[in-house]
Amino acid sequence: MMIIFAEFFVVILKVLWAIVTAGTKWVVRPKEKSVAGQVCVITGAGSGLGRLFAKEFARRRAILVLWDINSQSNEETAEMVRQIYHELDTPITKDGKTAFCLPSFPLQFGCHRVLRTARFREVTFGFGSGSGESYLRDRSCGGPVRGVEEVPPFQPQVYTYVCDVGKRESVYSTAEKVRREVGNVDLLINNAGVVSGHHLLECPDELIERTMVVNCHAHFWTTKAFLPKMLELNHGHIVTVASSLGLFSTAGVEDYCASKFGAIGFHESLSHEVKASEKDGINMTLVCPYLVDTGMFKGCRIRKEIEPFLPPLKPEFCVKQAMRAILTDQPMICTPRIVYMVNFMKSILPFEAIVCMYRFLGADKCMYPFLAQRKEAMNNNEAKNGM
Repeated sequence: MMIIFAEFFVVILKVLWAIVTAGTKWVVRPKEKSVAGQVCVITGAGSGLGRLFAKEFARRRAILVLWDINSQSNEETAEMVRQIYHELDTPITKDGKTAFCLPSFPLQFGCHRVLRTARFREVTFGFGSGSGESYLRDRSCGGPVRGVEEVPPFQPQVYTYVCDVGKRESVYSTAEKVRREVGNVDLLINNAGVVSGHHLLECPDELIERTMVVNCHAHFWTTKAFLPKMLELNHGHIVTVASSLGLFSTAGVEDYCASKFGAIGFHESLSHEVKASEKDGINMTLVCPYLVDTGMFKGCRIRKEIEPFLPPLKPEFCVKQAMRAILTDQPMICTPRIVYMVNFMKSILPFEAIVCMYRFLGADKCMYPFLAQRKEAMNNNEAKNGM
């Protein structure tokens, strides 16, 4: 019995320490990790948040693998990424030499990998010297380590794949192509999402199934495709782009809310499984933004007097906040921070109290204008097709 009390006391101390540590990170910003040279798969990369995630990871010199069902929009994103790579591809030193930093993991150059110990970080290639000798500088001692085989400067690349994440056969076959053509995946950004835009009783069953499959089931398939190698190497990061509507719901978007609740449940369970496997090199990040102004929920409105205080999020701001969380291995990020409070209040208040708050904020029917616009647009399309 004493052993149980002793263990319980230790648990209490660990819980308090975790709270203090988490609180400290809100005050003192943790150092961001490097993702240079890491292979990053982004689903739904052709538009919206997926495109912005691709641009942010490109600025950090990650090797990008873009998945989207729309080939044209996916290529447009890839072209933006190539432009960012081109802008980054400039000499750093003033004496004609190019210097860059290597992360503490293997980099992929074409079909070859360059392996080195974690001690070495900076590589300098001399193009102006007569010997053309390359050397590796060890930051721990400050001196060059000669006799290292010369390799070409690292050039990050972008790969595009047409993939319907709503079809598991497409996910598995595309994942196999990525492993064969690019290499092992270090970061998986599950971002693809759809919305039907119909009231439940007016929504075709096919659209409900599509919403559930793309927004939730696809996470199972992409994770099953890439997690095994992450576990083997004890290295990787899985990001679930969910929504505040996966934490608390509203009327008119039952299928969307259910899919996001499912994605969050999957993410949390997977996080516990990774912890239980004692693979401390694998990180998980859950992204739950408030309404983002990407056009996905165009027309959605809360009470006009409240809207100035809770406007739709700018996509760029949302992604920058998410990137900060990803690069500091933060388990969860809600944007804005008031989402944390709303989720907590939902957990402790009676349902009728929540209904009163929803009505005050205008959140109870905030999706109705959006649904009306979608219905009108669909009717107009049907009329045009009929003509």
